[in-house]
This record gives sequence, structure tokens and C-alpha cells, in this order.
Amino acid sequence: MNKKIFDKIYDPEKLLEVIAKYRSLDLKNISLDEVEKLFSSFFSQFNLITVNLGCKIFRVRKIKEGKNHSLKNDLWFPPPVAVKKMNRLNDVGESIFYAALDPITAIKENHLLPDDDFSLSVYDLKPNEPVVQSTINIMIPPHPQSFWSKSQKIHSKILSDFLFTEFTRPVSEGAEYQYKASCVISKLLLEIPYKDSFLYPSTTDYSKINFAIEPNSAEKRLELRQVLKCKLHGYSENNNPIITVAEESIPKNNSNLLEYCLFNPNAKEFELKCDGFFKGIDTTQFIKDGIDRFVKK
Repeated sequence: MNKKIFDKIYDPEKLLEVIAKYRSLDLKNISLDEVEKLFSSFFSQFNLITVNLGCKIFRVRKIKEGKNHSLKNDLWFPPPVAVKKMNRLNDVGESIFYAALDPITAIKENHLLPDDDFSLSVYDLKPNEPVVQSTINIMIPPHPQSFWSKSQKIHSKILSDFLFTEFTRPVSEGAEYQYKASCVISKLLLEIPYKDSFLYPSTTDYSKINFAIEPNSAEKRLELRQVLKCKLHGYSENNNPIITVAEESIPKNNSNLLEYCLFNPNAKEFELKCDGFFKGIDTTQFIKDGIDRFVKK
């Protein structure tokens, strides 16, 4: 396909017109179907950055009064009937599994308050075998393809910037209608064959990464390895959470029940840092290292 044909397909001016039209919409009153109709015309032209991801992921859930997170299901995504609000990647009545690639981001994404109790769950995400690059990475590509035409490069940059903006948009309580773009975009992209999940920047720190996966794939690819019951005390000067880890559960494969035992008695009010976390150590060792740093002070 020559560059002239590419320039007809990848038209930056038309793309900017669609984005401008979306920006002018009354998001409180327009339906998701109308937003989807607006966007569907150009997402078939989106150049996806994809990976076949296999790693540990982390999910934090606040422990509400009377809820002890004593079952694996307590940590899982809610059933569709329990989803009462639109979120970044799902509409009302739709489930999706949200997590992060590190525990600090998982804590921050939940907007916990001092003295909140929470569970920190560690899952193994199994890569696809045979290899299928099913995870869509929402990011601004550092370098466009050299063989692209100028129009295609500009089109790609505009679209990537729009996606980044919508997937990282801060949304306050009661203003969930502002999720309509990212919600529709995620639906359109997950309709592409063999795509089941997303990596996208955290709203708390663009250098940190969130992960979301649709329910059917979550059932197949995620395995719960560890659950820690914790309390948040606040944040350090470096904006790291100060936590206490009270109990630990190592789940059994054949049981939904989570049985807890006391964790390290020194795991009290220490600063959780991510330095060294991605060097292959397991979660318990990571926590122990954090305790040691605290105790040595």
C-alpha cells in the first residue's frame, strides 16, 4: 500500500474533528451507544501496541466493617449486578478485574484513608500459550514507524495522546460520566480478536502501570498466590504508604476459604518502598526488606 492510500485512511484533520465533537458533547446526557458510534469510525485504524504478559499483579480491596475477606471471592471482581457505577473501563452492570503491576500503585489507586484496613492480594498472571499478544498497552509511542507517511505519523500521535488523556483522566465521585470515552474505547478494542486486557498509566503517577482484564480471561489466567491483611497509617515524605501487615494467607487451590495466620510482628507502621521490587524477590521478602529498612533507622 503506497503512502497516498495511507494518507486517505489516516487523516489527522478528520480525527481532530471527531475528537473536537466528543469534547463538545454533553456527557451527562449522551448515551454510550452515541459515543461508540462516534468513535468506531477510526478505531479500526488504530495501531495497537500489544504484549503477551506474564508476571505478578497486585489488587487492593478496602476491608469494610463486617467484611473480613475470608473468601477468595471477596477479592475477585464483583458480579455484574453489583456494579452500580461506570468506571474507567466498564459500564454499569459490567465486570472487569482491576489491578496494578506493583503494590504501592495498587494502594494509591484505591484512595484509601489513614486507618483504613485493606487486603493486598498477589496474583500470578499466566502468559498465553501458544503466544498471543492479548494485552493492549495504552501509551504514547516514543518513535513512529520510519516507513509511515507524515499523515500517518501525525494521526498516530494525535490518537495515542487522546487515548492517554482519557485513560488517565482524574474523575471525582459523582462525575463518572467522564469515563464514557475510556469505557467505550476499551469496549471497541476488546472486540478485536484475541485481545483481553490493558496496561495503562496510573492516575497517581504516570510512570506506574495499572492492569485490567476481562472476566473470562481473568478466570483462565489469574491464580491467587498470597493475601496480606494490612492497615494504612498515612504516607511518608516520599509519598510512599506507611502500613502495618497483620496477617497472611497462602491460598489452597481446592478451596475458596482463606485461612490467615499472624505475619511478622515487626511489620508495623513501616514505609513501603518499591526499590528492588522488580529484581525477582517474592512479596514476603519484599515486605521483610521494608521492615528491615524501618528497624535499622
